[in-house]
Amino acid sequence: MVLSDICKPGWSYFGGYCYITSQACTTWLTAVSNCSTMSSSLVTVHNQNENVYIQHRLNGEKSWIGLNDRSVEGLFVWSDGESSRFRFWARNQPNNWKNEDCVHTLGSRHGYTWNDVPCDKCHKFTCYTDLNECSSNSDDCDVNAICHNTVGSYTCTCKPGYIGDGRTCHIRPAASWSFTTNGQGRYGSIQTFTVPKTTRYRIRAWGARGGTHSTNYGSYPGTYYGGKGAYKEGTFTLNKGTVLNIVVGQRGGDSVEVKGGRSTTLTAAQLGLSVEDNAGTGGGGGSFVYTTRNVLLLAAGGGGGASSGDNGVDGQSGTSGTSSVGKDFRQVRRGGSGGSPGQCNSVGASYHGGVGAGWSGQGCSRAGSEHGERGGSRAQGWVGGRAGMMNSGNNGGPPPGAVGGFGGGGGGSEDNGASGGGGGYSGGGSGTHPNQAGGGGGSYCSGSNCSGVSGGNSNDNGLVKIVELSV
Repeated sequence: MVLSDICKPGWSYFGGYCYITSQACTTWLTAVSNCSTMSSSLVTVHNQNENVYIQHRLNGEKSWIGLNDRSVEGLFVWSDGESSRFRFWARNQPNNWKNEDCVHTLGSRHGYTWNDVPCDKCHKFTCYTDLNECSSNSDDCDVNAICHNTVGSYTCTCKPGYIGDGRTCHIRPAASWSFTTNGQGRYGSIQTFTVPKTTRYRIRAWGARGGTHSTNYGSYPGTYYGGKGAYKEGTFTLNKGTVLNIVVGQRGGDSVEVKGGRSTTLTAAQLGLSVEDNAGTGGGGGSFVYTTRNVLLLAAGGGGGASSGDNGVDGQSGTSGTSSVGKDFRQVRRGGSGGSPGQCNSVGASYHGGVGAGWSGQGCSRAGSEHGERGGSRAQGWVGGRAGMMNSGNNGGPPPGAVGGFGGGGGGSEDNGASGGGGGYSGGGSGTHPNQAGGGGGSYCSGSNCSGVSGGNSNDNGLVKIVELSV
């Protein structure tokens, strides 16, 4: 926009105002009246730049300005009530000689100074009016800012949800909080989060991966990977001061029992040996977000532990845990549903794995120390299940061996046994014999706009993120 086009026809723009100068002289009071008729005021001078501009408009002629002391002698005020304190008196002025109550400018020949004179003198004058830059679209506020007109200027304020100086506004970064774990294994800490203000939040959770099994002999040599943790998210309206418990699932332990079962904490690689071909691995822990009154908001299931011949089952985006998987379907055990742990598993022949815990509780006790242990639920502080005795780090390390991950993962058995199920809203199942990989844990969301991905976590450990949503 061209500045000269901002004001009405016949008016000129300068420094936030529009000006018009008379062609004929009048008394001071008539000048005030004529300006008022044009919805403007006899000019108030705010600074030296404006003072020079006004006097240039009259080519050096004397002209009225709004300053006067008609009401109280010696107390000069502006006719429009403006509070400008700018003054530029000529030498020895004002002097009130012959009752001089009004002020005119003296022009460039007198250094643009002012003098007080009688109000009935005849001089040209300049009227001015504030330009509303906002309504005239002459502001330079950002498209995501609000323009606020002020006298002689305007201000720009970024709209809610944006930050900046008003001339430039950017989307306000969402306040967010991440909860991670630095540890591995069956033990971890329940973290807390205090809601800072009442609004909507997007909560995201990722379950942990199950343990890896790697062997170089037997019927199924090779490396088999634990199931990946699930991803789950939803939107929740939370009240300020609400305290949430945060459980971040930890990765299930790898099989460590060395071939031949010797007593050592050295790894199979350090000994130049293989891990036992049919040793189990631990299930990954689930991640949970719930209130201190045990109201569950969100859960993401952990992956099942791998076994010789099969990768572990991924944590599930649905609420149910999965069954174990293996070479013999008769040795498979179901995952839980509706918040329950994996199917009760106490077979004493070969060695069963530990089932994943569910929101409502943990599974059956193991038949003996050779078997993998069930994962713990809320009442047990979400501790992961212990590994079978020979697979717990003292017959090939490092300890604690094939434990279930913190977050309710089931432990893996020693050699000739099954791997643990993943913890979750519903626990993953664990088989009864060798060559049975653990089932994945289920997930849950009680909020709105819920979504999830089975096996959606490519990282080993779980994660929880809370993001404040703009209104």
